[in-house]
Amino acid sequence: MYAKNAAKVLPFARSWFFGNDYRLLDLVSLLEKKGLHRELFTLLKEMHGRFPSRDQTAAAYAYALLTSPLEDLRNANAAFEISNVAYESSNAVEHGIILVMALIDTGKCADARELAEKLVERSKSEKRTDLTAKLEFEIRRIWESKNCGEN
Repeated sequence: MYAKNAAKVLPFARSWFFGNDYRLLDLVSLLEKKGLHRELFTLLKEMHGRFPSRDQTAAAYAYALLTSPLEDLRNANAAFEISNVAYESSNAVEHGIILVMALIDTGKCADARELAEKLVERSKSEKRTDLTAKLEFEIRRIWESKNCGEN
């Protein structure tokens, strides 16, 4: 039922969210909660294609490329390219976390660890404990990753 309704809503949503990343990301969150991963992915891909310089959309798209439960939608190399551009443009810690995830998934473990450690220090200095915990989790994941082994 949700997929059927999403098919009706998405054409309207494309025009409604055309110029507003925050509304788009709210819709992405809703689609994710409803398990409409293919629709979510299609929307992000289209919006990123239209507006590749929008950091929030790019970061959300890169995250979807890394974490989709649908294997055929995952693409770590594309996620790395997109998240790298988003992070370089925004310098946001949140975008840096996505870049760290992409670095791990592409086997660039030393770079992932180095960036994660810098981001931990930055998040601590900014007193952002939520991000510090996420980054420390990613650092542990680097050590345990099948792509990284015992690096």
